[in-house]
This record gives sequence, structure tokens and C-alpha cells, in this order.
Amino acid sequence: MADIYVFADETGDLGYNSEKGSKYFGFGTAAYTSGSYPNFTDAFKLRCGLEASGISIKEGFHATNDRWAIRDKIFNLITLEPPRFDFTFLNKENAYPHVKAMGDLHLYGLAWGMHFRTIAQQVASAEDVIYCIMGDIQTKAKKREIEFVVKDIAEQVPDRKIVPIIWNSKSSWGLQVADYGLWEAQRKLNNEKTEWWESSIAPNHESFFLPWK
Repeated sequence: MADIYVFADETGDLGYNSEKGSKYFGFGTAAYTSGSYPNFTDAFKLRCGLEASGISIKEGFHATNDRWAIRDKIFNLITLEPPRFDFTFLNKENAYPHVKAMGDLHLYGLAWGMHFRTIAQQVASAEDVIYCIMGDIQTKAKKREIEFVVKDIAEQVPDRKIVPIIWNSKSSWGLQVADYGLWEAQRKLNNEKTEWWESSIAPNHESFFLPWK
């Protein structure tokens, strides 16, 4: 019996207005299996070292906001203690009309269900416990409904014990690793510069799923 830690982050908005919102909605996960754990100690030391040099990281690491030099340090840490990375992106422009009509919570559930059900079967056996740790929901009005969706999908995975958890991303290095991996994956998807994909993500990524192309 093993404890499996799957950290999840989301990208994009849940609307279908391509002019105002994102083209894709998706998830990225960083899974630590077979007794591996995210390296909290080195991440803590890095954060303290940055403070000593005059760079304050009060809100935790976040790939979109961090400086390029800080990103380099984070990806170096990820390379030393790599998780399994998986990514799923839904191109909202290609959603069927009936899917769009079912609303944004349905889109959230579709994306997370496509992403998580298969991964849960792959990273754990029936005797293991999967701690599925997701970043806090930004839309407070929908927080309760999304928490229900997350728990419902966890119950749909057969023969797996899953503990769904929602934490603030600022509180967890594992969630920040998932954020960094997803940030780099999105840049690759958009044909932008990917400084760290080949060195830090590609060797440990198992799936890059584009079900709606």
C-alpha cells in the first residue's frame, strides 16, 4: 500500500466567448508516486535565499508572475525531484452546441473527468490511496458547486481510494510545481518559447491530451 500525491492546476476560463476569454480550458497534474514526494525543503530554502537577496515571494511561486531568473531556479528544482506530468486541454471553439448549452460547470467536469479518471488508474493500484490536491477555486460563487463536481468524479473512479482536497495554491509547493508544468505546457501548445520543456517537463510527462483538437 502506498500514498500517491496528485497535485492539480487549471488554466483558462469557463466561458465560451473567444474574444474575451481563453481558447483552451484544461488541467495539468504533477503526480508523485512510488514513495516520491515534492521537495519542500529545497523549495523553502530557495524562497528564503531569494528573501535574503532582496526578492520577496510573499504569495508563493507562480509561473505567470515570477521573474525569468526565478523560473529558471524553479525548473531546476523540478528537474532534481521530478513528478509525473499529465496535461489535458479542451479547445472550447470545438465544443458541441449541446455541451456549450450545459454551462461552465459542465465544462469544468468534462475537462477534469477526462484528465483524472485515466491517470488515477495508471498511478495507483487498488491498495493505494490517492491524495488528489487541487488549487483553490478562484470563482467564489461557484466554489461549492465545483467542490461537488470534484468529489463526484473521484467517486466515479472504480477500485481506487481517492481523497479529494482543495487547498490554496500559495500553501503548497506541490501545487506550485503543477502550476509551473502547466504554464510551460500551455506555452508549447501555443507555439511560444519553451525554455524548460525539454529539460524539465518532457522527460517526465506521460500524456498531452487534446480530445477536441
